[in-house]
Amino acid sequence: MLKSSADKIALVMVRDLLRNTSTPNLHVGRHTALGVAEFVKTLSTELQKEVDDLVDHGIIINAYKNQSDK
Repeated sequence: MLKSSADKIALVMVRDLLRNTSTPNLHVGRHTALGVAEFVKTLSTELQKEVDDLVDHGIIINAYKNQSDK
């Protein structure tokens, strides 16, 4: 998968994870930011390796959103 597409998917997922956290007033300090950055980097790298370049990132994001809504 192309890096830009993988990055978009990872960013959507981390946004939703932070939005749906059980801690409503989550303090996003340096430690949390580094953890989020590592998550995005790792997920993006794995998507680039495992998903074909022709796969539309929008399809993956929509499938993810449909699963997370359940």
